[in-house]
Amino acid sequence: FPVTISAGTYTVIVTDSKGCTASAVRNITVSSNVSPAVSLSVNAPVCDGSTMQLSASVTGGVLPYAGFSWVGLGGYTATQQNPSTLAYNALTGNYTLTVTDNVGCTATSSLSVTVLPKALITAASNSPVCLGANINLSSVPSGGTAPYASFVWSGPNGYSANTEDPAGFASLATSSGTYRVTMTDASGCTATSSVAVTAVQPTVVSIDPGPTCSGGTVSLEPVVSGGALPYSAYSWSGPNGFSSTLQFPAAFALNGSSTGTYSLTVTDANGCTATATKTVTINASPAISASASGGTCQGAALSLSSTRSGGTAPFQFFWSGPAGYSATTEDPAAFVS
Repeated sequence: FPVTISAGTYTVIVTDSKGCTASAVRNITVSSNVSPAVSLSVNAPVCDGSTMQLSASVTGGVLPYAGFSWVGLGGYTATQQNPSTLAYNALTGNYTLTVTDNVGCTATSSLSVTVLPKALITAASNSPVCLGANINLSSVPSGGTAPYASFVWSGPNGYSANTEDPAGFASLATSSGTYRVTMTDASGCTATSSVAVTAVQPTVVSIDPGPTCSGGTVSLEPVVSGGALPYSAYSWSGPNGFSSTLQFPAAFALNGSSTGTYSLTVTDANGCTATATKTVTINASPAISASASGGTCQGAALSLSSTRSGGTAPFQFFWSGPAGYSATTEDPAAFVS
């Protein structure tokens, strides 16, 4: 038949080898309606692992359209006008849509779709990070289409950066949290990764040298708290070449060469360190003598007194004696013996 079909009665006659004939008649009605027209499109870019959104713009024909029939790679089929599916590399190829209008007229159109390779990225850091030390973020992009066009970082405290491996920055108590990087490749495909960073609270150290009296000894006793247990190292230094790796160094004689500043650095389980110093000086020891008056006869009053010299004010006094006697003044009140 020619492309243009005319309405009317069509007759067919068949004659066999003996001259016998038969005929049939068919009336054909051609609608005056224009067949539908179809235009296809797909979201761009179509990246492996993302959504492939097929779209059809249909005009003409008789509404409503009775059916949409999509066919494509990997046995793909759909009956929606604008279907979507998860894209993967095997779906690269041609997709064809046949639209049927309300009187059975059809239109067909095809579209070539390229599914781009999947972009990947892995974020990393040097966590845990000691408070005040640098947080170092890094990323490893792969797959997709090189060169990688952009990197966008975000994180706590409004943190942002636009490089693959951002410059280090000092950690604060509020720096702990999740840092996220989104990479865009040359084709516009994106990949996102995140990494958790912990800013470790510091170890707190103080040193108590005990009483430092002339003729006495020095006992260096650190008080350590915070950080991550167990504490892994103690490093002492001080005057006259003093050093020790013990938490509590052995006591040593207090003399002119042992006075000065002592330093202790403590390292915790995360490798974070804290340092404290203490200056040791020789304090003059006090001297005291005791005396008594009266009280040698039964029932007489006994007066105790003391004479102090040297040392460093203020002073504390403690008397003790027979029958549980005690007093806390320099010259206690007299009492009956």
